[in-house]
Parts: sequence; structure tokens; C-alpha cells
Amino acid sequence: MIIISPVDGHLHVRDKEMLKNVLPYSASQFVAAVIMPNLVPPVVTAFQVDQYRREIISGLAPEFKYFQPYMTTYLTENSDPADIRFGFIDRVFIAAKLYPPHGTTNSDQGVGDIKKIFSVLAVMEEIGMVLCLHGEMPPSSKIDIFDREKVFLYEKLEPIIREFPKLKIVVEHVTTKEACDFVIEHNLQATITPQHLLFDRNALFSNGLQPDIYCLPILKRDIHLRRIQEVVKAGYKNFGLGTDSAPHLKENKYKPCGCAGVFSAPVAHEAYYQFFVANKIEHLYQAFASDNMANFYGMELPKKKLEIAQVENGWTVPDDFHNVRPLFAGEKLFHKAQIMI
Repeated sequence: MIIISPVDGHLHVRDKEMLKNVLPYSASQFVAAVIMPNLVPPVVTAFQVDQYRREIISGLAPEFKYFQPYMTTYLTENSDPADIRFGFIDRVFIAAKLYPPHGTTNSDQGVGDIKKIFSVLAVMEEIGMVLCLHGEMPPSSKIDIFDREKVFLYEKLEPIIREFPKLKIVVEHVTTKEACDFVIEHNLQATITPQHLLFDRNALFSNGLQPDIYCLPILKRDIHLRRIQEVVKAGYKNFGLGTDSAPHLKENKYKPCGCAGVFSAPVAHEAYYQFFVANKIEHLYQAFASDNMANFYGMELPKKKLEIAQVENGWTVPDDFHNVRPLFAGEKLFHKAQIMI
């Protein structure tokens, strides 16, 4: 199978030493990625985003210089509309990311009161800039963790759509039937992770707790998994590949209060593609893995080919990548993906 210009619509590559270690795995499978801004501290201004982009580009080995990082800026309740306008028009970043406070990794400065960023959203709507959403309510004893996404749609996202009907929106890592239906009804865009395409919440507790697939938003029950699979099999252009690959060192992932995040970068296409093969929809993979997200963002992608080759007897995924454990660690996969350089 040959895919032209695959793009990861949602990627974490961290910074510093972690960046150098994990970036090659994404660059060997994608020609571009939408890079998330939740560093410590988060990148909240055009200047900071530009510095981060330079760090990413400088961390690319010569054979991966084709890789294009499409940057996002981190929205806070104090984000400056003028800085947002400048950063987008000057092509420093392509989108802004909205996090629920304390809802996921490094989201402490996220937006609690949506009305406080209405002036920013008004500018974004005017200039055609994309809003990326971690679509969950902040942690609360009043909202079950499995309902945070559903509640967010109606308490937070619907008011945004009413106020800014022309705002371009990506609902990241959809996990529920309600989110899939909401995206289609309102003609939004959404990304789907490999873990949310392949597993329901039973997998998280199979043979004991499975930290490798613990992420936020958390895996949901089977009815939601089946709806996500249905929209992919139907070929909706509203949905595209976004790994949300999020590396954590083992000592942080495997501790009493372990970090949420799945490191899928080394096996991204191999993970997704097994679903397409099993359901005989390989012909839909080009759109899912590239066209849907590239067209929505208006990306100009390097014309590189990705080869996804069948491995007759399979290959075993290593259980360690620079002290980070990947998705499917120690398991056998039957395809191998690589950008043709």
C-alpha cells in the first residue's frame, strides 16, 4: 500500500532530550504533523511558538528534513488577540489549542471560563484560524470521568458554535458516540487516535490495569467504540488521523499516579492500518491518513510516499524506546510503514 503525504493531525513531541529521542519515529512515518503546545511551561505567545518550532526543525536528522511541523499556540484566559492575529498571519502557528484546566498533561493554565477568550475566538473566526479542542470538562466530583466529553459538547462547545458559527473547529481525539454525531451534525472536524479506534474500556482493565493504553480522554464502553469504527468505515471526511502520541518516561508512566498518554509514534500506521485491512476498507486509508486533515487545514504537504508493507510472519514491537514504552509493546504486528526517502 502506498500513501501520499501522510499527516498526523495531533502529535506531542515534548522538548529537549525527549524531543530528540521521539521525533524520528514520527518523521519516519509522516511528512507533517500538528504539534501540541502543552510543554512546561506551555508555549502561549507567537514568539515562544516560533522558538519551539525552531527547536523541532533543528532536531531533525538530515534524512527527515522534509518533515513539516505545523504549530499550535496554547490558549489561556489571558491570551492576547493581537498576538494570535500576528502569529497566524505570519505563519508562526496554524491553530490554537484549548485545554480544560487540569484535564490532561500540562493543562493547568487551560481555559475554565470560555467567555474570557471570546475576543480571541472572534479574531480566529475572522482570519480563518482553527481552534483545536481537548473536548472534556475539567475534573469534577460532579461529572463522571466517562461523561466529561459528552457534557463538554453541550455546556461548552455548543455556546462557542452559536457565538462563532464560522469558526473552524477540530474536536481532538473523539471517544464517544455523542462526539461523533455532534461533529457530523455541525460539520466540524475531528481526529481519532489508534487506541480509541481499536479498544474499549474493557481493554484498559484486561488482566489487571494496562498503563500503556491509559490516556485522556479515557477509553469508553463498546457502544462508543463501535460508533467511532462506523464513521471510519463510512469514510466521513470530518474524521482524520491524529495519533495524540504522548511519550512519558517509564518512571512517570508506571507509578502510583501514572501519567496519561499513549506513545504510538513508532507503530502509528501499523496500528491504524490493521483496522482498515480487517474491515476491507484499505481504499479509504489515503483520505483518513492524509487528505481529510490536510484539506481542512489547507496544508501544503511535501509529496513523499509512505509504503505500508505486509510482513508475512509479523514483527515484534520492542518494549523500550529511550525509556518510553510504546503501544503494542512486545506484541506482534503484521505490517511495517516507512516514508520512502
